[in-house]
Amino acid sequence: MNKLVTYLRKNLDKAIIHRNKPYTITYLNQEGQYKTIKKENDLYKLCTCIMDDTSLIENNIITTFTYDIDNCCRYAWGFDTKSAIYYILNNIQNLNNTIVQVTYAGKQMYSLKNNVINEKELQNLKMQVQAYKEQVNIQKEIIKIYEEEQQRYEDLEENESR
Repeated sequence: MNKLVTYLRKNLDKAIIHRNKPYTITYLNQEGQYKTIKKENDLYKLCTCIMDDTSLIENNIITTFTYDIDNCCRYAWGFDTKSAIYYILNNIQNLNNTIVQVTYAGKQMYSLKNNVINEKELQNLKMQVQAYKEQVNIQKEIIKIYEEEQQRYEDLEENESR
């Protein structure tokens, strides 16, 4: 039987501003060995251990998903590592493994030693998410205005040619 493979895809607005920064999640596996997650696919798999695809959308971790039954794969669009890290930090007790440390963009967000989530960094993360949303909205407005101007120009050319 084939295994379902997930491919992460970027949305158009995510391609304009790439917000997924490097991160690491260090944890202890069932054998007591330290393991580190650094890839987006691994973070996505960790998130799917906690929630299903629709919950991923509700928590702004992905924007949408599709299944390709013929090729036995799933496409997740617009994966957001910031939102995924934030969700995992807030639901750390629901994981079967012990999280030792979480870093994002070179800053420590969580440490088992301190057993404290860095609230200042989480607040900064929330502000970055809000700023990103505002940037995307501004870009969408610019594109809309450009398309309207382009349509008016085409309409004028069409009227002049008659």
